[in-house]
Amino acid sequence: MQEVKHLQMKVLDFVDKEEAAALGKLGSSIQQSHNRLLKLEGDSIWLRTLLANRSDQQFLQEFPRLKHFSDSMEPLMGTNCEEEQSFLQLPETLEELRSRLADMGLSFINQLLLKGIKMKSYEVLPPAVDRKTLLKCYCNLNFDPTTASEELFLFKETHSVLNLGILLEPFTAGGPFPGFKQWPQVLCSRGLSEGRHYWEAEVSNSWVCLGVTYRRSPPLSGRPRRNIVYLLGRNPYSWCLEWDSLKFSVWHDNTQTVLHGGYHRTLGVALDCAAGCLSFYGVAGGVSLLYRFLASFLEPLYPAVMVSSGALVTLKQV
Repeated sequence: MQEVKHLQMKVLDFVDKEEAAALGKLGSSIQQSHNRLLKLEGDSIWLRTLLANRSDQQFLQEFPRLKHFSDSMEPLMGTNCEEEQSFLQLPETLEELRSRLADMGLSFINQLLLKGIKMKSYEVLPPAVDRKTLLKCYCNLNFDPTTASEELFLFKETHSVLNLGILLEPFTAGGPFPGFKQWPQVLCSRGLSEGRHYWEAEVSNSWVCLGVTYRRSPPLSGRPRRNIVYLLGRNPYSWCLEWDSLKFSVWHDNTQTVLHGGYHRTLGVALDCAAGCLSFYGVAGGVSLLYRFLASFLEPLYPAVMVSSGALVTLKQV
């Protein structure tokens, strides 16, 4: 709230300064016009007197003064507002204010949802966003090889991960947390806990999951390998967007929501930690919102992917 009040004061102060500058220019222009009018009235009287005088000698003596009339016709100061020279900081300040207000609204809605208050979908419509705005908070990510399942092959130069469909190393139960390596998954090295972040990934037209997770999961059980609870989105500690070669869906706490729309080669993920907002976008020139989670994030979130046999995921760098 303090930040919003500060931004409001900046906007009002800027508008006041621009108004004072515009009034100053207007007052100067009015004074200049008044002086010019007085001079023109004097010149008009002199010309009428000259025309009424029938003496040719008098006219020839006064003629040089006529030549200086056009030279002395200085232009008046314009009062138009130069749009490109004025209000330079106002659009950015207003955009920042709008963004802060939207974040506060999402945070408030999030708190209502956590308290069990039901809201209809049209009551929580997200604010409009474009890719240019999202790219301002872009973060370049890297895969953490120590968290990769034995089936995955990482390309450091291209920031890609490929599932070869074979075990590159004997299966181990270790990893970033118990059970994570039961599926062909890998974390990024950076945990996100504050601020706003955006990243993009190119995905092949195969079964893939793209999302975020806490660095923990349900404890290991004696069940066979690949217990579904350790897959992204199938537990309370992770959220993901899934493409299964036919459709998109989102998962959290083993609850699936099927989405409409076709395949996107490039996907965008936006995370606003303070607002408790995780958004997934299809990217094709611009961005189209696929789904938005509202949650209360209690721990750092690690971007993660699941890559099925033969699939490829590449983290884009900007």
